[in-house]
Amino acid sequence: MNLFSAWDLPWPVLQIPEYREMTLGGWRLKKFELIPQRGYFQDWHGEGEMFALLEGEKAWMSTAWDEVDSQAPHVAAGGGHVVLMGAGMGVALFNLLAKPEVQQVTLVEREPLVLDILEQSTGMSSWRGIEKLHVALVDALEFSPEGPVDHLYVDIWPTIGEGQNVEEMQAIQRRVRASSVGWWGQEIHYLEWLKRQGNEPSLSSYQTWADELGLPLIERANPAYIAGIVQVSKSYIYKSFLADPQRGGKAFWSEATLENWTHAAFSKQIHTTFGLTHPECGNIPLELVSVSELRETARQRMYSILFRGPLELPFQQGSFPLAHEVMGEATLFLVPVAREADGFRYEAVFNQLVK
Repeated sequence: MNLFSAWDLPWPVLQIPEYREMTLGGWRLKKFELIPQRGYFQDWHGEGEMFALLEGEKAWMSTAWDEVDSQAPHVAAGGGHVVLMGAGMGVALFNLLAKPEVQQVTLVEREPLVLDILEQSTGMSSWRGIEKLHVALVDALEFSPEGPVDHLYVDIWPTIGEGQNVEEMQAIQRRVRASSVGWWGQEIHYLEWLKRQGNEPSLSSYQTWADELGLPLIERANPAYIAGIVQVSKSYIYKSFLADPQRGGKAFWSEATLENWTHAAFSKQIHTTFGLTHPECGNIPLELVSVSELRETARQRMYSILFRGPLELPFQQGSFPLAHEVMGEATLFLVPVAREADGFRYEAVFNQLVK
């Protein structure tokens, strides 16, 4: 099934550039086949391919369905001079450049290799509207525009709903002074604010939240956006956020427990079962099938592990609590990387600083 044929949003369907796999420096663009996927603003789930942009083993952005449809209102709001912070997979950039009402796109990106990857993997220089692109190779928090900005969209964080998002958005807007602003995953922060207020999603509460933040947020008069946020509150990605102790959830481990989940410990548990607690599917057994070689530098220890999960219980990438009879409990970020005849494969990557 073509994922984007299922589009059912109040904003124009986003077009996806054509990618090819490649590696450049410490970055790589990787294709994943038949990955379980779900919607963000949409009540949709299925399977399909996706590409992911990795720095080392850390995924910064992908073309997963929820990541694409989560950008739709931010692209729809673009017009005049747009400042886009974070190139990512290029989806927002690709669609903003193609909009006739967008006169200029200033892309703020601190990592030039990301732009080289987009050029070599998609032929970015031939994109429609590429003549409207201006690039600023600078950290988002240090950028100041040369003229007025009509719309600011910020997507510079590897995971949605990170604690520093709001404070950094406010700092960025103080320098940019855009007429309208938005950031990736802002709906998660709004839902968390609503929980503290004891309120439900509504235009009036959304406007109140925007006023409290001091930000001219997008879609302040669009009831369809509020309906979309209601769906986000039921979404897989929000449930994963709530279950993640590093973002919205309560802690599932102590520091001592997490430090015990080492390369040596995993290597002794190959072909044993870990129990994963999923916010929708309940308990899922995962067999540890392999542990990569340990790579060490003066500052880092790097390795990855691979689990096998049942075909009848596929799940999308996210942070999940796992338990093991010997190793105890911890939360890992798992990414589905393949579908084999005997089950889905899920990868966890470790990039630990040496103390």
